[in-house]
Formats: sequence, C-alpha cells, structure tokens
Amino acid sequence: MTKVGEHITLDIIGTTKEYDSSIFEKVINDIAKAAEVTILNISKYKFEPQGFTILALLAESHMSFHTFPENGMISFDFFTCGKVNPSIAVDIIKKEFEYKRIVKKEFNRDTKAFYRDIYSSPGLQKSYVVNDVNSKKRI
Repeated sequence: MTKVGEHITLDIIGTTKEYDSSIFEKVINDIAKAAEVTILNISKYKFEPQGFTILALLAESHMSFHTFPENGMISFDFFTCGKVNPSIAVDIIKKEFEYKRIVKKEFNRDTKAFYRDIYSSPGLQKSYVVNDVNSKKRI
C-alpha cells in the first residue's frame, strides 16, 4: 500500500443562518495556520438565490466549504498530502459555526481498494481488501 494523504469530510447539519462569505475565508486561514499548510489560491462563488462555495488550493492539496442553506447544511472537505492531519480542522469549525450535529468521515488516500461482494445478502454486505490493482488502460 502506498499512502498519499489523508482526507476528511464534515457535514455540518442543523445550521440556521446563512453565514457571510468572509467567515469561511477566516476559517480556512485559521485551519491553514493550525495545520501549517500553504494557501496558494482561494476561489469563491455566491449562488443565487442562496448558497456559497469556497475552495482553497493548497501546496499540500485542497480544502473547501459548500453551503446548502435550504437544507440547513454546510459541507467541508480537507485533503492533505504528506504528514498533515486534516482532523485539526474539526475544533476550529466547531467554534465558528452554530449546528445541531457534525458527521465526520475520514479516510486515507492510498492504493488499497475495497471491492463489494456482489453475492452478499443486503443485510450482510461483505467487502474484499485488494492491496494492489493491476489494470491496463483500455483505448
């Protein structure tokens, strides 16, 4: 297995206010400082009638926020290469936003693959771990 980085996603659920875009940029800068990553560029877009996306391109990969005010949800994504742990972002986000709950998903980005057993019963889904996948690109 070759690990290339770590990835977390946070679904910040139960938000009741639409935050100003400046708060997202502040949070990204706070996380970048705490994680000791380098921001190369920040791109943001305000959707009409609502919603906002901000993406920070990092020397170590990326982080982003996507808002869904109509669903009371903010999605956060942080992928880092090397030895940076993206979970450092969780406490910063908890301090900045009002929410009911946060769903955190974390996974390594690597060459290990999981394949679902198509013959498993719906109540007992099995997966196989495949450490090396050899496949030829088809033209």
